[in-house]
Parts: sequence; C-alpha cells; structure tokens
Amino acid sequence: MQQQAAIWAADLLLIPVKDPVVFPAITKQMQELLASGGEKGQLWFLPSQLGPASPVTQQIGLEAFLRFAAEERGLQVLPQRYQTDAAAQELACRLTKPVLTRVRECELHQQLWGIAELILKERCRQVSFPTRLKRWLADGLTSGRAARVQFHCPLCGKSIVLGEAHYLEGYPRRQRLVLLPGCVSQLLAGSEAVAFQSPRGILLIQSVTPNVGPPGHLTLSQFDEDLELLSQEEQVQQCGDGWQELIYAATGRRLEELYAEKVLLTGLQLVVDIFDRQWYGQFAKKTTGIASALLSRKNLTADLFY
Repeated sequence: MQQQAAIWAADLLLIPVKDPVVFPAITKQMQELLASGGEKGQLWFLPSQLGPASPVTQQIGLEAFLRFAAEERGLQVLPQRYQTDAAAQELACRLTKPVLTRVRECELHQQLWGIAELILKERCRQVSFPTRLKRWLADGLTSGRAARVQFHCPLCGKSIVLGEAHYLEGYPRRQRLVLLPGCVSQLLAGSEAVAFQSPRGILLIQSVTPNVGPPGHLTLSQFDEDLELLSQEEQVQQCGDGWQELIYAATGRRLEELYAEKVLLTGLQLVVDIFDRQWYGQFAKKTTGIASALLSRKNLTADLFY
C-alpha cells in the first residue's frame, strides 16, 4: 500500500535492477504509474550491481540482456550502470555519514552525479506537470477550469507550473493559453503597450480594419483595469519574433489570414489565480466591457467577440 501511494505521488521513478526476475514487478509498477494518471516517460530503468546475487547474475552478458529485456518492454534505459564501490561503503561505515562529497574520485560519485543531472533535467523540462494536473483534477485539488487551459507557452514550448504568467484568450475559438513573462517581454519589445501594462490591464490584439492596412498588420490596444484606452498602435507589422506563432496558437490562422479574430492578453497573474473561478469571472466582465468599447469607439473595429 505504501509503495502504491509513493508511485501515485511520484514525478519520476528510477528503478535499479540487477536480476531479470524482477521484471514482472516492474511491469506492475508501470501499471500503477499509468493508473495514477502518469506516463511511461516518467519511469527509467537502471542496470545495477545492487541487490542480492542470483545464479543468473553469473552469466556473461547480463547487462546487455537487462537492457534488451527492458527496451523490449518499452522502458527507458539509462546509459550508465549503477556500480557498487567498496571504498565508499567502508568510508561511510567508518564515518557514519554521507561520503560522496569527500570521495569525488570514486566511480560511484560520478554515477550519482549523472543521475542527479538527469533528475534536474527532467524537472526543468517539467514533463510531469500534465500528470500532476490530471491528478489535481481527479483529487479535486484545483478548479475544473484548469482542464480548459493549455499550460505550455506557445512561444517557447515550456510548461508553466508555478509563479506568474500572462493569460490569453483567442476569439472566436476561445483558445485559452498562458505565456511566460520573458516571452511576452520579447514579443512586445519596442511597443507602447509595454509602458502601460499592469496586472489588471488587458491588451487587445487584432488585425487592422479591413481595407485599411496590408495583411499581416496588427493593432495593439492597451486598456487599464477600468477599460480606459491607454495606448493604441495601428498597423503594427510583424515587428518581433513570435507573432506568427502566437496568432496561430490563439486563433488557428496565420497573420495574413486574420479578419475578425481577436486576442486578449492580461498582465502578469499568479498561475493559481488563473485557475480561480472568481478571477475568471472578473476577466469575463472585462471581455464584455471591451466588446462594448469596440462598438462605441470609432477608432476601434466594431466586431463583437463571439
């Protein structure tokens, strides 16, 4: 039961294996991982010298067989082998404390260093976040809204777990996205909107009025929290990296294909607030207010959100 709970909570499983007879147990652990909403990519197989000896381990080519058997079962296999180190064990027993930082020349130290780098790399990639999100939804730990939001920045592809982000909705597809702060800063570099951005403000991105500007030009309209228009830049061309990717992710169209599509981008928000229903209710009210503003202002296109 404790093992099942650990697997259901795990972001990454590293399984050192010495004897082929444990493969049925690994298969069961994989099934537990998948049952918890996890993915195969979260489990790594590590050929190892740890564990009790068995007659099979005396055979020549055991490591090659372990790797073959693991890959045949669709397991990810680490390139190194986890080896025992008698000198490190003896020193650890004598000092009764961790010794790996004191015996940097030993092979075990290098191996554990490589494993630690793998864990950090997987953590930075945040490949487990979709799994965690599914588990949070299943356990009722987060709002059902989270299932409607794509938490991979369309500009850099990184997933966003904690901290702050910009929330985006594209109309009429109602595509919901989040963007990393650095990506938005790069996207808007040199525009007037940067000077007027605020956490409660909203940036409206749309194509210029038909027959006014060439295809691929945009209008950026920055509103404050009271929906007062602070700045507007007409016919903003493809002036920075990422516009094509952003518009396509938000609307399903390329820049030159835009007509009545519109994109709303908030200032920086806590990711946990983006999940919150109350926060989204306030955002929806602002959306309605901006739609009214589009009808009342002659210098903005009058197409409603739909």
